[in-house]
Amino acid sequence: MSQWNDFLWPLIVLSDEAKFTLPVALASLSGEHVQDTELMMAGSVVTVIPVLILFLALQRHYIRGVMMGASRASVIRFPAVALAIGAIASLARTGASAGAAPPLRPPVVIDAFDSTAAWAAFPADGVQMKLSSDAGAQGKALRIDFDFEKGGGYAVVHRAVNLTLPDRYAFALTMRGERLRNNLEIKLIDSTGANVWWCNRRDFDYPRAWTTVLTRHRQITFAWGPTGGGDIRRVAAIEFAVTAGQGGKGTVWLDQLELRDLPPPVEGAPKARASSAQPGHGAALAVDADSLTSWRSASTDKRPWIELDFGGERELSGLVIDWAKGRHPRRYSVEALSEEGGWRTLRTVEGDGGRDWIFLPETESARPCA
Repeated sequence: MSQWNDFLWPLIVLSDEAKFTLPVALASLSGEHVQDTELMMAGSVVTVIPVLILFLALQRHYIRGVMMGASRASVIRFPAVALAIGAIASLARTGASAGAAPPLRPPVVIDAFDSTAAWAAFPADGVQMKLSSDAGAQGKALRIDFDFEKGGGYAVVHRAVNLTLPDRYAFALTMRGERLRNNLEIKLIDSTGANVWWCNRRDFDYPRAWTTVLTRHRQITFAWGPTGGGDIRRVAAIEFAVTAGQGGKGTVWLDQLELRDLPPPVEGAPKARASSAQPGHGAALAVDADSLTSWRSASTDKRPWIELDFGGERELSGLVIDWAKGRHPRRYSVEALSEEGGWRTLRTVEGDGGRDWIFLPETESARPCA
């Protein structure tokens, strides 16, 4: 695609008009004082047609690639005004079976925030910032008050640590905030202080209620430094940064920062159960990969639902649901177990029958449940 749209290099090296690429040829139709608009429009259509044909031919693979963002779920549920699911056509996922795995070590509490002494504030010029201790979800919390007086900048809290990261891990931070949407960054720094890895959540919607936010190893990428890339194994310092998106002033509370080992990904078909089922249309038939069978709720079931239990955490990128002909709901929701317990809505879908593609990027749900 980049070669097809290339303009500058062909413009420099090509002198024969018969060998001009399409972008260069289109540009040549526009002169300093006159241009052939109709011919340029015709040429633009000719330029776009091959790309459009390529997209139409490969759109299935394109959508599959978009859905590889990976989410995590242990149990998901579809409460709906639903009548029948022909099949859960696919559960796009990442990871491979790891076989029998050693037991996970308990979470490592990096900071319970009973004291603010270990944390230092580093605001940008023109940013007002104050650290203090306040009531947390459990015990105390680190309170960060800040004001982007000039509209831009950052407010950073820094703490020295000594952590060795396992192969699969996640940082769990219990937090809440009262502020406009701004970026939330977590940074891991090695012993040199020059190499930084990070996860940057742009336009982060800070939860007003205490919420545990997980940052997994796959979300942390190399940011800058002389190392030039790779993974970080030993962490000498950790930072949280609020950087100006919409600006303004606000407050963020941090509580209970943990390092958790993650289990190997779980494979195999999920177990299905439902609120009800008609004879010969049990819940298991929704995930048997057979388009000729289906789950159907009982005709007397006013609030039907079907639940998929993966038997442990699994990374998903989305769901593809095939509805039985003429039995799709007008509206339904997809829910997952939350970190705090209970169900939370991932998507609300306006159904129109046939196949529904449900994109679930970076969605977090509970850990394995019984």
